Amino acid sequence: MTDKMSINKTNHRESISLAIPFYGEFKKDRIKLILDSMNLQKGVSLEVVVVEQSENPSLKKEDLPSIANYFHIPISNKKGDFFCPGIVRNVAVSKCKNKIVYSSDGDIIFQNPYFFKESIELLRKLKGSILLRPPVRRLPIECFSEFKEKAEYKSIKSALERLDKSKPYIATTDSNKVTMKIFKKFESGRIKTFLYTEKDYENYKKKSVKGYEPFYSTLEIHAGGTLMLKNQFEKVGGFCLRFAGWGCQDADLQWKLKESFGFLQFPNENKFEVLHLDHPKSYFSKDRWMKNREIQQSRRGAGIESSISEDLVKYNG
Repeated sequence: MTDKMSINKTNHRESISLAIPFYGEFKKDRIKLILDSMNLQKGVSLEVVVVEQSENPSLKKEDLPSIANYFHIPISNKKGDFFCPGIVRNVAVSKCKNKIVYSSDGDIIFQNPYFFKESIELLRKLKGSILLRPPVRRLPIECFSEFKEKAEYKSIKSALERLDKSKPYIATTDSNKVTMKIFKKFESGRIKTFLYTEKDYENYKKKSVKGYEPFYSTLEIHAGGTLMLKNQFEKVGGFCLRFAGWGCQDADLQWKLKESFGFLQFPNENKFEVLHLDHPKSYFSKDRWMKNREIQQSRRGAGIESSISEDLVKYNG
């Protein structure tokens, strides 16, 4: 399956849509900071689509920059106590008006003002493949309040510039010099880098509960970041609706896209590095995560064509 980009090298600004879903316990204070940061992007015509799935809308028109469109959808298709993240994510991409779409999360800030411009330039060179998983730097929970206060007092640009990024993988504020522990592990056929704050690592060691690693750590990449053409997303049936709670839905989508169109992981370069606004993870469930992994392995065992066919029925239904 191929789908090459037909974008000419001209002097006009490329158009791109950013899809941001949020649901469950995600708070609007992080979304508002992310939206403020979108005004820093240069060199592209950017549309931001924010879709919230909750009982009641938490954002108002005055919360949004002019480039953002906000949609609210009611809670539906829950699996027990868990959200089905594929629903709100599919709606977010479907609302995008541009040919090129970046599917993100409600906790990611793009630090480089030319992130999207330079990403599109790289995407063009891939001749139909997708770009995924940019490198990430974490803003620990302990630093969030101070970062937010500086952004609101002066500007998001100033708050970003004041962050201490002297240590790898972490950004800290003046009053909270949080440290990071870094571990590498061979998993799923490749070497992965796991990041723990010192506090989270100590808590993890005390409990010594295997299977709770995602609650305490993150990867050195933003696993949910995907740059693609909108019609590529549509051709693979979007996000699968069988996953619930946290985990695997992004990897499953990327698997379908990689098998269908080819891929490149974002280069590990500063210009592609994104900032993750750490947040509480009380929504994490080991049992639900393991169930999601079982679904993921079952789908891969069934094969790419079977999985895409299943998802297309629900996506187009």
